[in-house]
Amino acid sequence: MADQYARVEIMGHRVVVGRVSEVTRFGVSFCAVEPVDKDGNFEARQLYGGASVFCLTELDRATAIAEATPYWERVAQLPEHESDGKDDDIDGQDVGADTLPVEADSEDDMELF
Repeated sequence: MADQYARVEIMGHRVVVGRVSEVTRFGVSFCAVEPVDKDGNFEARQLYGGASVFCLTELDRATAIAEATPYWERVAQLPEHESDGKDDDIDGQDVGADTLPVEADSEDDMELF
């Protein structure tokens, strides 16, 4: 069977473009995606449960490569976190670095959970 390429939308939030196939693991079917980069090379295979696939659009290899975005460009597109300068937790208590636990002086001072 010839390689199949697709744009796979996961839960409607994540988009992966690459070579796709169906694999069975532990008696369950998964959508296996090998993301393709702009040079036609493949990244590590990712498995998604069938129920998490929101949309699958079949593509030819050339279109998949054209739509491919390298990992570092995907990360660069993430919105930056806007900080108000405060390190408050949900109760309004300061959780800055000055409130982190102090290291124990010896193993005797350490408590195990």
